[in-house]
Amino acid sequence: MGTLKAKVAGVWTPVSGNGQAAANVARWNSAWGVVATTATQSTTVTAPTANAAISPSVSIDTVAGRRYRATMRISSIQLVSGSPIGVAVVIRSGTSGSTSLVDGDQWMWVGGNYSGGTHIGHFNGDGTTKIAQGICETVNGANGTSVTFGVQSLMIEDVGPITPAAIAPPYASPRVVASGNSLGIIALSNMRDVQVTGSATTITPISDPLNCFLSVGRRYRIFGNVRAFGNAGGTNNGNVSLYDNGIQTSRLDQWFSVTSPANYCSPTFEVVWDGDNLQHSFDLRSTNSTLNSFYYAGAGTRFYVEDIGPNSSPALPISETYPSWTALTLQNSFVNAGSPRMTSGYRKLGDIVDLRMAVKGGTVNQVVATLPVGFRPAYLLDYMGRDGGGAGVFNIQADGGIVWYGLQANNTIVYLNCMFSTTA
Repeated sequence: MGTLKAKVAGVWTPVSGNGQAAANVARWNSAWGVVATTATQSTTVTAPTANAAISPSVSIDTVAGRRYRATMRISSIQLVSGSPIGVAVVIRSGTSGSTSLVDGDQWMWVGGNYSGGTHIGHFNGDGTTKIAQGICETVNGANGTSVTFGVQSLMIEDVGPITPAAIAPPYASPRVVASGNSLGIIALSNMRDVQVTGSATTITPISDPLNCFLSVGRRYRIFGNVRAFGNAGGTNNGNVSLYDNGIQTSRLDQWFSVTSPANYCSPTFEVVWDGDNLQHSFDLRSTNSTLNSFYYAGAGTRFYVEDIGPNSSPALPISETYPSWTALTLQNSFVNAGSPRMTSGYRKLGDIVDLRMAVKGGTVNQVVATLPVGFRPAYLLDYMGRDGGGAGVFNIQADGGIVWYGLQANNTIVYLNCMFSTTA
């Protein structure tokens, strides 16, 4: 029996075990989607109360080696009484006093109107059970000030394996992927704590670089979540743009306004990008402001690229067509046998070379033709061939040489049809 293989980015990759093993590996390298969600809950919190639950709790059994995303969608935060205040929310593992389940808290300003927002964080599975719950960690206001949270949901998703090498070529060890599924987060970076001051031409990075390779046929989400965007006095307008390899793109250009007094908002940035088989380095930058200063408090929040699935449907099975044949350059007096037989040639799909030959004449025990670099086997290959009425052996060598060891000197017709892999 042959070796079980699965196609990864057009390359046939050996898979140990049986078909079920291949399916298990494919599943491991895909995102598993929503694993838990809660119902809507509205909660009123009064200062100086802290660590008050603002969402129902949800229990999840985590798997070691998997990454999870917790998303808490707050439909509205309303000031019920007292002065405008700042509100910090966090997703905790368990109840009051426990450590934060995700990376960082999120600040929002509640004035005379409504505020809403989406709090997103990530955590790694460790094989234990986690109890996730949205918590109002701090109400920054005088005693008696109260706010009401309208919480739409708290949702936990499995967004793929923690190790990027497991999910996305061209990392060194390609794995089987389920090409019809989303592959989850392929690159994860941090937002920054930075301040922009006094110039309409100020350009300041507000995120760390996010480096990734985007494969053709795949669709990606580029997403950033800022903990707090605020002002440092006066009236402030801020503009944020997405940069790719140091060049500003037209994919994302978003404005925010933070007015006096020194309040803040918690913006998110999102854009969809189709793969192009190129290496990218994304970052978010503040590209414009008023003459007053403002700041981004991003520490503890994340900036990431997520594979959200194929950009065409259906994705499975993948329809692929071999390229056209390239004629072999024959050596040592060998020539094509001629009609009705095919012209000798080769072609390649992924790492599989398809070789056909029908030649005559030439010299026994000599090179018939030489395959170019990229079309050569990793090891010496031997194939039985025919020499007129007799038999012989073809060697296809690691240096590309195709040698015919025939038993007869006339070489009336020598022919061979075979397929082989260029990988070890």
